[in-house]
Amino acid sequence: MMTSERFQELAGAYGGDIRRWPGAERVTAQAYLAATPGARAVLDAEAQLDAFLGASGDPRTNDLLLERIVRQAPRPTLVMWRRGSAWMSGAGLAAACVLGIMVGANVSAGFLEDPAADTVVEASTAFDGTDYFDDVDALGENAG
Repeated sequence: MMTSERFQELAGAYGGDIRRWPGAERVTAQAYLAATPGARAVLDAEAQLDAFLGASGDPRTNDLLLERIVRQAPRPTLVMWRRGSAWMSGAGLAAACVLGIMVGANVSAGFLEDPAADTVVEASTAFDGTDYFDDVDALGENAG
């Protein structure tokens, strides 16, 4: 259902010619126009604005103005790559890698020293489906 506010909003956005409005809005706008006496005045006002804008032609650009704007535009800077700071990012990356290797080695060494963990690893990799409980018992006796 088309409301007066919606009709004015669409006329302001798309102009005084309903044929240029979005397809989903056209049918309800036509029905609203036929049923509402003041709707024609909204379209006429927007049609005058359309005619004025159409008569003004294409805007001309001034090349000097364009150059001035581009020249005065702020340049993006990468703080990380300023002189002397590039090596810091590489050093930080190397330190993170070394720390990760050390933590990983310590965690895995502690895991492999645990006899219960050896039992789990052996049982999970050597399980063939037969005599499972005998294998686990044998591994437990060997570990203890």
